[in-house]
Amino acid sequence: MRRVSLGVVIAALLFVSATADAHTRKFSTGGSVGAHYVNNTVSGKVTSQKDECVAGRLVTVRVDGNFYGQDFSVLNGDWSVAGSDIDGSEDIDVTVSRKVLKKTATHSHVCKKHVTEV
Repeated sequence: MRRVSLGVVIAALLFVSATADAHTRKFSTGGSVGAHYVNNTVSGKVTSQKDECVAGRLVTVRVDGNFYGQDFSVLNGDWSVAGSDIDGSEDIDVTVSRKVLKKTATHSHVCKKHVTEV
């Protein structure tokens, strides 16, 4: 009887120690957007508290609800999308996609999606 109880205790301790490191971290994403109407370009900068969340983010621009273009942010977070005529009266929506930094069965680090309306 004691061996069964001891075995259960050991199994429980192993389970607790194996799951102690399991966690999920979500890092916020921000951004600034500047609309450059002369060159028909919408540009901005992806920002985050986590450096790895800045570069390589897919940025999608919609003008009046219609797809306008996409770009990936560079190392410092800058991105730029050039398209057809815009005059500044349009509704511009910019979406920075979610980015997974680390993903295992018990461990996850994610850069959150960010949406900005200009």
